[in-house]
Amino acid sequence: TKVLLSKLATGLKKNESVTGAALSLSEDRNPQIAAYAMKLPVMLRRVDELTVMLMQSESQMVRRESIMGLEQILYQVPAGADRIREILETRLPEKSLADAMRLLEGVTRTAAEERDISEWLVTMLESKRVAIRELAIFNLERVTGGDQGFFAGDASGRVAAVRRWQRILSRNNGRLVVPAE
Repeated sequence: TKVLLSKLATGLKKNESVTGAALSLSEDRNPQIAAYAMKLPVMLRRVDELTVMLMQSESQMVRRESIMGLEQILYQVPAGADRIREILETRLPEKSLADAMRLLEGVTRTAAEERDISEWLVTMLESKRVAIRELAIFNLERVTGGDQGFFAGDASGRVAAVRRWQRILSRNNGRLVVPAE
C-alpha cells in the first residue's frame, strides 16, 4: 500500500492540475492506482471527468469507480442528477441517455421482481456502448449477487454470459428476483 500511495503521490506531482493527474493516473496499468486516482474527481465533484472515464476507460475498475462516484454525486449533491444528465446529453443519443440515467439511479431487488425491468436490465448487457453494459452488470450484481461471467469490456465471452442471464430469466418466469410469497 505504501508503494502504491507513493507512486500515486509522484504521479500527482507530475501534473499541473489535480484533475489532469487523476486522468493520467487512471490509465495506470496497476488497477489499484487507477482506482485511487478516481477518488480525486469524486471528491472534487468533477462529473465531466467521471463521465469521460466511464465512457472511455478500458479498465473495469476505473469504470466501476466512475459509476460509484457518479452515484454519490447523483444522490448527495443538490442538482447532481441535472449536472450528470447535462454532461451525458453531449455524449449519448436520447435513448441511451435515458437508459444511462435509469441505470445510474439503480435497480432495486424489488424492481427486479418485475418482468419488464428484469428483461430490460438483461437487454442492456447487449448495448453497443461499454458504459451502458458496465452500468447494467453493476446493477445486476447488486440485485443478484452474481455476474454470470459477464465482463463489459470482454467481447469474446459476452454472448455466452448474456445467454446465462437469459436462462435465469427463463427459469424464474421472466424475473431476475422471484417475489417472496
